[in-house]
Amino acid sequence: MIENEKVKNDRYNEYIFRSLLEHTDEGIVILSAEGKPLYISPAINKILGYTVEEAMKMDVFSLTHPNDILPLTKIMEKVLANPGVPMKGHTGQMLHKNGTWRWIESTVVNLLDDPAITGIVDNIRDITDKKNEERKLLHANQLYAFISQINQAIVRSANEQELFKEVCRIAVKFGKFKVAWIGIFDHYNKKMSLVEEAGMAPDDRPYFTNIPFGKKGAQDQVLCTGTYYTCNNVQNDLLINDWKPFAQKREYHSIITLPIKKGTEIIGTLNVYATEINFFHEQEIALLKEACGDVSFALDIFEKKAQRLRIEEALRKSESNLHAIIENSDASIYSLDRNLCYIVFNKSLKKSLKDVYDLEINTGDNVYDFLEKIEPLEARAWGKIYAKALLGETVKFEKEFSVGDFYSCISFSIYPIWEDKSIIGLSCFAIDITKQKQDIVQKEKMLADFMQRNKNLEQFSYIVSHNLRAPVANILGLADLLMTKEGIAEEGVLLEGIFNSVKKLDIVVSDLNYVLQVNNQVNENKEIVKFSNLLSDIKLSIDNLLRNEEVEIIADFSAVNEMLTLKSYVYSIFFNLISNSIKYRRPGIKPVIRINTAKDKKNIQLVFTDNGLGIDLVQNADKVFGLYKRFHTHTEGKGVGLYIVKTQVEALAGIITIESEINKGTTFRIVFET
Repeated sequence: MIENEKVKNDRYNEYIFRSLLEHTDEGIVILSAEGKPLYISPAINKILGYTVEEAMKMDVFSLTHPNDILPLTKIMEKVLANPGVPMKGHTGQMLHKNGTWRWIESTVVNLLDDPAITGIVDNIRDITDKKNEERKLLHANQLYAFISQINQAIVRSANEQELFKEVCRIAVKFGKFKVAWIGIFDHYNKKMSLVEEAGMAPDDRPYFTNIPFGKKGAQDQVLCTGTYYTCNNVQNDLLINDWKPFAQKREYHSIITLPIKKGTEIIGTLNVYATEINFFHEQEIALLKEACGDVSFALDIFEKKAQRLRIEEALRKSESNLHAIIENSDASIYSLDRNLCYIVFNKSLKKSLKDVYDLEINTGDNVYDFLEKIEPLEARAWGKIYAKALLGETVKFEKEFSVGDFYSCISFSIYPIWEDKSIIGLSCFAIDITKQKQDIVQKEKMLADFMQRNKNLEQFSYIVSHNLRAPVANILGLADLLMTKEGIAEEGVLLEGIFNSVKKLDIVVSDLNYVLQVNNQVNENKEIVKFSNLLSDIKLSIDNLLRNEEVEIIADFSAVNEMLTLKSYVYSIFFNLISNSIKYRRPGIKPVIRINTAKDKKNIQLVFTDNGLGIDLVQNADKVFGLYKRFHTHTEGKGVGLYIVKTQVEALAGIITIESEINKGTTFRIVFET
């Protein structure tokens, strides 16, 4: 009987074990000391596409990528030398049944000495998706480094040959491309000449010298369309049939050819080769197009560099006539040549840069050197602004600057300087409009405050006309009955009715008095208030309620735990929001209240979230913070709490918002400026 039960249990355990193996995404392979499979779990089909029967006929090395055989051999030697020790196996590629390579990660343990196993147990996982994401991220970082270096090269290079050399070098070093080369078209002889390259074997250079075009190849596509040409699998591209054996031998699998222009004319191409198939996608192409656009822009500048001395001389003559006006202006004024180098600037600009950024500028300095120090992330955006002006457009805009506690708002006007129908430089004006902006903000704040006060007055008018009228009318009616003989027998009842009406009247008057006191108390002395201490005080004061209702309060003040404020107001805000969450809890659901803080450069944020009854905001969004507004009648309440919270938040120059769903809970978000 016992033996049958044991057999039954063993079969059940075996069934459970096999079921787990069939449904897990992780494969289990048991190998002999020679690497032959002794057991393979069904997950091998999910990972590599083979059936168990197919996989059992193979050995691990037949599926391993050639580049991974040596590392795998070393790992196996290490595993054999360390019986019973789990080891991280080699991470590499293995051949899928569909012909693709999948990235596999494994954990290996030598159990050859274990009589129950007598093999090497290899747990394998497919990490192809993870590897692909890592590769995409690496590509993105490489391309961003590439474009950043290209922009720096444009600023540093003295001529186009130097720039071409840097572009090719940067493409290989920072873009991690296999080869980059630049060719210039000779339209007369219908040939393209290699002018610069990087990554190319010396023996290959003759293949790229005097390349004929006009045969519907990659270069012709660029010339005819005016845009780039790309191929993500050289072996499948009909345009480059003659070139395929050469590319295959050198592992050029993806290529892109982009136009280089002077003005509107295509003068050459930038050619980039990658060893990966399907390398050039939308992101990579966009960055490479931008880089070529920047190079083309720089060539336009080099083309006109010979005019610089004459331009500078003309600007210096203009400077002598405008010097007095410039130096006596409240605006910061400066002029730039076509290379965006300072030609002249007034004392106002020099002083402001020194006072605010501790930077010295001199005639001849490039504006990018200045921009990269104070606004490195926006240097390219400024470049586009100046580029517009150099094309003849007058550019006007406003911009805010913040350095520590210093804040300013500047109005910029950038005008092209014309001479003989050519733009020879830029004239730039920067006017400090901080005070005007602050005045506008202050006026808007005053107007908003006025409108809010007017709204409050309207509410008080409504309350006086409705909430006070009812008890007063009741008192008058009861008093009138007392004046008649018929009321004498019911004198006690009437007096009780008058007393209750007076009590209601007193409650309304008390509520109104409390509300009116809110704005009057905001000028009290402010102090550093610690949110954690404040919450502890409130929890202590309502300890019985918290225990009776099994309320859980989860607080996280790690982002910010204190602020300079009016303690009584913040206490009231915390107390009212916590009380509301408890009062309007969902029946049968343990109340959970979460309070956390967040902080950025300008704001402190308080967030209160509960799992209570919630509010129908579709119907009541405009009534939530109104006085005497209630949304649940199953429990006592006056509808004053949220009105007080909003009034106190706004009295502290804050903003409160609400997010809520019926039977899902409510979130109040309060933002205070720091």
